[in-house]
Amino acid sequence: MSKPADPKLIGAFVLGAIALITVGVLVIGGKFFQRTTPVVMYFEGSVAGLATGAPVNFRGVRVGQVTNVFIRYQPNGTATLEIPVFAEFSSQNIEIVAPGHDKKEVRHATDEQLRLLVEKGLRAQLTLPSLVTGQASITLDFFPGSPVQFVNNYPHRVEIPTVPSTLQEVQTTLQQLYTKLSKLPLDDLIDDARNLLKGRARSPTTPRCWRRSTAPARPWPTYSRRRTRCRRTSVRWFQTWEQRRRLPTARCRTPSRCSRGSLPVQSG
Repeated sequence: MSKPADPKLIGAFVLGAIALITVGVLVIGGKFFQRTTPVVMYFEGSVAGLATGAPVNFRGVRVGQVTNVFIRYQPNGTATLEIPVFAEFSSQNIEIVAPGHDKKEVRHATDEQLRLLVEKGLRAQLTLPSLVTGQASITLDFFPGSPVQFVNNYPHRVEIPTVPSTLQEVQTTLQQLYTKLSKLPLDDLIDDARNLLKGRARSPTTPRCWRRSTAPARPWPTYSRRRTRCRRTSVRWFQTWEQRRRLPTARCRTPSRCSRGSLPVQSG
């Protein structure tokens, strides 16, 4: 006679099967119950910190995640290297209200509707890596008027154009500024400014207090007194110069006594 089955063993087997089914539904089964929209993005420059599982947010709302980041090499033609970024948008957070119906009657976003948003200026931007985790993320927003260049290597995916990140814009601006400054003759400009200051300090028509302005800096009370004295000396200097300029005209009574604005010479 055959040995009867152990009820405890049968119960353990049934419980184990139920547990495996539950874990499978929670871990991988969710993808079969929700619709996802596959997209692809191409970023210029480095994508450091961007890895599988990185969030994709639209103004702070998570709408998807990165599924793959890899290098694509095309040996034909120009032999270019590209870094496609695959992502999937979840249908849970992207819903479109059917026009003319109640707000509860919604339908999930389709590829055509996502392409329409791209035409209206939807762009992807790479954010800075987190200081805690070191992981970067992708932000979606509208940038109307931004240039668009499609690669279109994956027709089954919606391609979302990208815009430079804030860090890339700062680096580009600094690079342009450095290029412009490097073209300027800075050494010649510094020498010209130094020579100009030296010539002004040595000029005989310059008040003495101005010539002293090139001396080393002194404490504030001394500088304040010297500034007041310099202002008074400057006023007297200009008044004296103005009087000397008008003196020939005042002494010329008749045109015969003055020749070309010069003073008459007195004998004896």
